[in-house]
Amino acid sequence: MSAFLKPIHPFFCAHDLVRAPGTQTYICPRCDNRVFDGTQDWHQREYHQAKAKNIKYPDGECINIDRTPPPGTFCRRCDKLYDNASAIRRHAENCNAISEQEIPIDPDEPAPGARPFANESLRGRTASFDPSQRDPLPASSPPILPIPSARDAAQQEADVKVDLKDYYLSPGPLTIVSHTAINLPACGLVIDSHHRVCMCIDCGIAVLPKRISAHVRSHGLKVDLAPAEVNLLLEEFGLITDFSHLPHPRDSPVPIFGLALSEKLYYFCNHCGHGYCSRAVLRSHRRSPRCNHPPDAVNVDIVGYAQAFTRGKYEAYFHVDPRKLQLRAHNDPSPAQLYKCSVRPLFDYSTMQIKGPQRDLDLNSFARSEDWFAVLEETGLTSAEVQEVIRGSTEDDGDLHDIKDLVIRYFADVQPMIKQHCAFGFQRLMANVGLNQHSLAAFNILTEV
Repeated sequence: MSAFLKPIHPFFCAHDLVRAPGTQTYICPRCDNRVFDGTQDWHQREYHQAKAKNIKYPDGECINIDRTPPPGTFCRRCDKLYDNASAIRRHAENCNAISEQEIPIDPDEPAPGARPFANESLRGRTASFDPSQRDPLPASSPPILPIPSARDAAQQEADVKVDLKDYYLSPGPLTIVSHTAINLPACGLVIDSHHRVCMCIDCGIAVLPKRISAHVRSHGLKVDLAPAEVNLLLEEFGLITDFSHLPHPRDSPVPIFGLALSEKLYYFCNHCGHGYCSRAVLRSHRRSPRCNHPPDAVNVDIVGYAQAFTRGKYEAYFHVDPRKLQLRAHNDPSPAQLYKCSVRPLFDYSTMQIKGPQRDLDLNSFARSEDWFAVLEETGLTSAEVQEVIRGSTEDDGDLHDIKDLVIRYFADVQPMIKQHCAFGFQRLMANVGLNQHSLAAFNILTEV
């Protein structure tokens, strides 16, 4: 045998462990995992002992108990913990706890054998197995409520469900949206002075003071909050610096502006007020130690909409009532229409008389040389009237509209001839028709041709 091979435990008596040179670890021959010196018993129970078989109780029941991951194996009747099969077998011989098969199933309790959330009221009960010798139920036991049917649950959800688009979610009187020293709108931040939290309206969650500057930069904004500005908000509003101290409203408040509002219904515990996405998750919550309520307390499911201050480890949904918000009108105008109502409409300059600029030098060369604005000012025309004069004819104009096609064909034939037989300078004179005597003379000459 090699110097590094040595049997170190009765469990490994038929197998030799290979010890790594210079270390205190061995290789298990069954699973090839490393076993530290002194942990052989733990390794055997954890990896190679699947269940405790043939566990017999005094009433004759014989069962196999599956091993629960660390710390060990639980007794099916009294929930006592043992670290190996031999110990729990010796315990079962004298365990007089009531079998779970004799206990009626409670819909609010976990299934038989579920660990670690077993029924606390059954733990340690050692009454006799003779039904006549059992203790009577207390006179003040709560009434057994009927299990709500699927139809009742659906009706409850239908009564609570609303169209969130019919309500305004606006800042309340305790919501700070602007500050005299800090540009909160540019940062996308609002402050709830009642709950003492700073919230990002883009993410819909609360932000810790130490993370405000980094959170604003994460949105790609060019605004940067200095540490002095963050400290100013912290001192002025007493912001919460640790998410473990976040409040949990229990009075079904109005939805908080700045937090994301759930679009689907949540189910809330009537004992602690925490909300969950389904009734099954809510029942699991009530069976857990986190929901601290008396064993005889009546469970009632509360259905509604939810909000949460943060996500992750400290995520906790609380119930809010959107029906407390202001109801939108059915003819609610769009944001563009609201803006138009608040701003004076633009003036219609087409109804104003055309006037020239106060300075002649502001005119272009064509308008200044031909003095077109003087003609328009004398006639008193408006831009709308000028457009009416030069527009193309329609069927409503009567007989003149009938010669429109003839005029178009005439100009289509004449224009190429002018471009072919006239110089560029003469074409310019044709365009500059106005009060200038030379341009009028040139036009008259052209018409006589």
